Amino acid sequence: MGEMNRTRGVQMVMAFFILICPALVVGEEWGFRPDRAEWLEFGGEMRMDFIVPEEVESYVYLDRVEIDIKAIITEGVYSKGILLFASPEPKKFELDIPMWYTRLSLGANWLKLGLTDRFIAPKDMDLGSRKTAGYPLSGVSFWRDEQYNVTLGGLFHGLLGEDIRYRLSYGSGLKLSDRRTGDHKFDYTEGVRDEIFHDDDHGQHGDEIGAGLGFRHHFYPEASLDLVGFGIWSRMTDEDDKGDDLTLYPDHNDQQRLGGRIVFAAEMPVAFGEAEPLLMAEYIVAKDGKLDRNSWYVQASCEFSFARPLIAGRFLTEIEPLIRYGKYTVDAEKKEFTDPLTWDRTQLTGALLIDLVKNVGLRIEYDMNTETTGNGEIANNELRVQLRTRW
Repeated sequence: MGEMNRTRGVQMVMAFFILICPALVVGEEWGFRPDRAEWLEFGGEMRMDFIVPEEVESYVYLDRVEIDIKAIITEGVYSKGILLFASPEPKKFELDIPMWYTRLSLGANWLKLGLTDRFIAPKDMDLGSRKTAGYPLSGVSFWRDEQYNVTLGGLFHGLLGEDIRYRLSYGSGLKLSDRRTGDHKFDYTEGVRDEIFHDDDHGQHGDEIGAGLGFRHHFYPEASLDLVGFGIWSRMTDEDDKGDDLTLYPDHNDQQRLGGRIVFAAEMPVAFGEAEPLLMAEYIVAKDGKLDRNSWYVQASCEFSFARPLIAGRFLTEIEPLIRYGKYTVDAEKKEFTDPLTWDRTQLTGALLIDLVKNVGLRIEYDMNTETTGNGEIANNELRVQLRTRW
């Protein structure tokens, strides 16, 4: 009961800030439209996927239709959100709001309140990006979903010769659940599904605090190196409904994620246009009660932009090859084929990202998955071809 009341208290505080803060900032004028026509911005994206699992029939489905909205409240203050029509299964759509927050700028610092990604995801404190439609194993486990939180962040430019970024967050947390690593939707034996531990946004389980620090070194204006460290601390509750035999909840309920990321990004001219190499590596260790896990990956890609489109002077404007290798380890006493949450995993991803014309592109990705199951491997490699249209 105490955990439930505390969770409700967090949600009430978050709701107050999300709904009331914009009005307080504007002052006596209720509403959010300033005296200019550019107060509201729209964008969006459509994704169509063709999935080819290793030993199951392939299928095509409309992955998502996304509408992005940004409302400028006043100088230095805006609200931003996403309306998402997602398709967890072919021909089945669900309306979701995966992100909606208000951001207040305070000079080089800012305060963000609402439903947002965990700041430990790439792109928040660094120039990293997963690039692919699929997530690395650590992404599925730790930073794929969103949560209600208040985040204070900022930049100290030139301090000690570097750009230094910081994050402090307090939020409702994500419950420990499970999720498939890819899009394949099938069982290997009756009642056994290929799932991995996953911090899920369907339900918030209690208080969570986080802290992060990042350093960016500029080699010259077109190249930089990011070093990022972060930590998230919380406690497991009754909403953490998966893996009790492994975590030994409720006798042990401490929960934490500690990790870091290194990212090298550059822009350089080449004979036919411009090249943008991106190298990144991530490592995360996690504790859920008595269960210890860790995950890491390395990724390399290079985006080639052509001064003139290669086909008919109009088509094929950019191309980007990518390779990623990652491992995920569960410190379980025994690997059980009937319990995929105990499996250790490796994943090798090769991808080719193609911009056909402006705002229309293809992602071609292949995941080679290997598992330590206690009883041989399973057939869950996966090819994905995704058409993206942005506006």
